[in-house]
Amino acid sequence: MNENSFVCSPRYGELYYDEIFLYYDGPCLFSLRNILGYRFIAILEREDSARSRYVIAPVSVARYKAFVENRYSIRHVFTKSEMGGVFAAEFNQHGAHLYDIAADELENLNLPDDAEMLEYNGSYLRNEIVYNASEFNVPIIQKSLEKHGEHRQYIFAREFARESEGFQRIFDGIAKDAIQAIPEDKCTPKIKKRIKESCQIPLMKTYAASFGVQIEGIEFASLGEDESDFCKHIATYFALLEMGDSANDDFYAQHKHAIVALRKYYKTLLSLGFDVKLQAATPAHKYYKSYLQKATILERYQYLNGIIGIDTEQLTLVGTWSEINIDNKTFKFKCKSGEMVAGSFDEDFDESIFDFESEISVIVDKAISVARAGDESEKYTLLSIV
Repeated sequence: MNENSFVCSPRYGELYYDEIFLYYDGPCLFSLRNILGYRFIAILEREDSARSRYVIAPVSVARYKAFVENRYSIRHVFTKSEMGGVFAAEFNQHGAHLYDIAADELENLNLPDDAEMLEYNGSYLRNEIVYNASEFNVPIIQKSLEKHGEHRQYIFAREFARESEGFQRIFDGIAKDAIQAIPEDKCTPKIKKRIKESCQIPLMKTYAASFGVQIEGIEFASLGEDESDFCKHIATYFALLEMGDSANDDFYAQHKHAIVALRKYYKTLLSLGFDVKLQAATPAHKYYKSYLQKATILERYQYLNGIIGIDTEQLTLVGTWSEINIDNKTFKFKCKSGEMVAGSFDEDFDESIFDFESEISVIVDKAISVARAGDESEKYTLLSIV
């Protein structure tokens, strides 16, 4: 069986993973295709230690397009299937069991509420990378997400997409650095393309629980000897994470694009409230079950600002909100000292609930801007709620 296969249906034949919209310990909401190109939407409806049950609805091309454009709710796809034929695939220790679900049973299933939409983000879908990872046995990066120190039950693809894109930027930076290291007369378009492709992150079997990195099946002790280009690039990634005062100017010059992307990555993690778990695939490696808390991420973000030459200061303020303007993405914050700080949200800041009653801590970027007349002014950017 192809490892991209989900289940074999007597009616439709082999059903293959197509696009994954929601992931937690495995695909939870995703689309399927068969060899004829027929499409299906599948959802993990129920799960316990003994079994898991997925509900699967055949969809027309028009319905699928409407679904990913948020014109149909998730529940609507299953309870109001225009093609009928909704069925279940139940997996247990004995294998898979498929059976039809009657129309009057659909409303009683454990499905999302009527108003819950997909909120689809196409940037998450890198099917060509998934297939290449499978076909060429490219090492797999596993990711996990943990927000505000709590294990997440689920995470929507749109949020995961943003994190994946930020993480990919680091490897795009590594690709640029690798290309610039080649003499110009020897750096052909074919070589550039190969380097860029080898720096694309394989997302197959991506795990979402607490945001970080895990490589499946790689012995890090022999990482440098591995023939895979991606193994070399992931080694560069870990070298970037390890850099400190011991790194010299040559290291910074060699990895300048990746360092800029890494700084952006840390800022995004702060803005989205993520801690980071870095997991190596082998207990012998130093990153096995290591953990970067927000304080460490902030420390590294500050350090990279200094390396890159970005003149900002990161402040932790304690106090209460005075004003929040969601539309304009601006805020006013009254510190315990009585000082009023006003500014704007960071572009990645992701918070929809602001408690005006409780005293809280926030992290802000403070920059000094100088007008043409020479007057100085302070600019504050809200990075994170601690």
